[in-house]
Formats: sequence, structure tokens, C-alpha cells
Amino acid sequence: MPLLRRSPRAHPASTVAPRKPGLLARLTGAGTTTRAPRSHVASTTSRRSRRTRVAPVHHQRKPSMGDKVAGAFYRMKGKLTGRTGVTGAGTKRMRGTDGRGSRKPYAAPAYGRHHATTGRPVKRRGLF
Repeated sequence: MPLLRRSPRAHPASTVAPRKPGLLARLTGAGTTTRAPRSHVASTTSRRSRRTRVAPVHHQRKPSMGDKVAGAFYRMKGKLTGRTGVTGAGTKRMRGTDGRGSRKPYAAPAYGRHHATTGRPVKRRGLF
């Protein structure tokens, strides 16, 4: 008995079902008219895109030795007290993903005059 079938198989005519409508189309009622399904033509090239999806960058800083030690103690404290949030915070601190340093120190508030780099209020001199 041969392992591969040598005789050609009879394939039924392939039909492609119409696409499922997206959320916006379902909410607005667009595309409710029926249309003929797209005919499938066998081609030698693939229709798939060759671009690979890039994973989002998880911003993290470089933790110091003090951060690693403090994070380890936070983890130990969380395990001893049974508080999983403290344990997670310790892990994040050890890895540098706790969000420290993500805010710019020189961002001026919405009101008043502030220094560009220090963020402190600038003393007013004169009338303005």
C-alpha cells in the first residue's frame, strides 16, 4: 500500500465566505446589504503580509543595589505577612519596573511661572 496517494483528488469548487462585520459596522448598520462572495483564485504568491509585529516596549530603569536589597526585603515582608501586593511591589522594585523616575521632574504645572529644569516657582520681580 503506497504511503502517498498518487491519483488526483476531486476538489469541490472553493467558495470564500463573506467577512464578519466589525464592531463599528454592526453598531452603525453599515454593510447590511448582501453581496456576492469573493471568488478565490489560486495564486503562486502568498497574500499574507511579511511584516512581523513588534512587541510593545516595557519601560524600565536600571535598579541600583539598594533597590534590589529593598525589593528583596519587601518580598520577604509580603511573604511573611501574606500580602501578595507587597510581594509584587518588591519584585517590581528589584527589576526596575516599579515606575520610579517615569515622571519628569521639570514638568511645570498648569498655572504660575516655574523654572524649566528644577520645577520650582520663579520669584517675580517687578510688575510682571
